Amino acid sequence: MRKPWQYFRDIREFQKFVFRPFVLTKTSRRGNSQPRQFETLPFLRFLAVYGAKLIGDSEGLLPNLRWLVWKGCPAFVATSFCLEKLVILDLSRSDISDFWEGWSHLKVAEQLKVLDLTYCRCLNIIPDLSAFENLEILILEGCNKLEQIPHSIGKAKGLIFLNLQGCEKLQGLPQEMGNLEQLGRSLT
Repeated sequence: MRKPWQYFRDIREFQKFVFRPFVLTKTSRRGNSQPRQFETLPFLRFLAVYGAKLIGDSEGLLPNLRWLVWKGCPAFVATSFCLEKLVILDLSRSDISDFWEGWSHLKVAEQLKVLDLTYCRCLNIIPDLSAFENLEILILEGCNKLEQIPHSIGKAKGLIFLNLQGCEKLQGLPQEMGNLEQLGRSLT
């Protein structure tokens, strides 16, 4: 049996195939997609979804996904990709809120380093962040209804960048943020 890379002329051609991004948009033919489309993409590492909806069971799909951009993610989404290896999650300009179902699915993303929630205007409180101990960058810019950051942010010992610009209703920062040595160094 041939190895996957043996179907290509050289390793560079193989890498282009394996690491090629997959993009879904609201206006594309694939706007509302069935997760079974991803069954043929087990090596996919980067997925960009712009305003599109994923409908159906996605459990166990995309086991190598490292970077997920889902701009305009709907408030209710019944998807549960394999997120154990996810490093970057961009949900900017989405309708997600404190009650978004996806928060529970994200807890398995223990390798998450970047969480971008820019302009998530329905977000009042960020849920528990204790699963994201490796988080380095948290972007909350333009979350103008955000009132509270959870105390669990103190567990993200590697946090080096926090953007709170435009978080007008934020009532204060948790005391646990004082334990974030890396963040303190980046602010000086």
